[in-house]
Amino acid sequence: QPGDIVRLSIEAVNSGTRDLEDVKLSVYIYDWAMWRSIGPFDIDQDEQLVRTLTFEVPEDAAPGDVDIRVVASNDELTRVIYRVVTVV
Repeated sequence: QPGDIVRLSIEAVNSGTRDLEDVKLSVYIYDWAMWRSIGPFDIDQDEQLVRTLTFEVPEDAAPGDVDIRVVASNDELTRVIYRVVTVV
């Protein structure tokens, strides 16, 4: 709901064959002209970690679905996923 604090937990899993260094997680919500970022941090091979980013739903947010773009990146890779938040 408008005014609510939303905590978005992001699970990062390194299932590759090498350690990942200087990973940064970013969340973009273009409809609200908002972004948050956390990092850098390292994720060793076969390691899993969870990071949480927090944002406030704007008071003037209209009811409906809002697209969220989540990006994990460092100098060697970029991974993008999309999620949806529903404002009621």
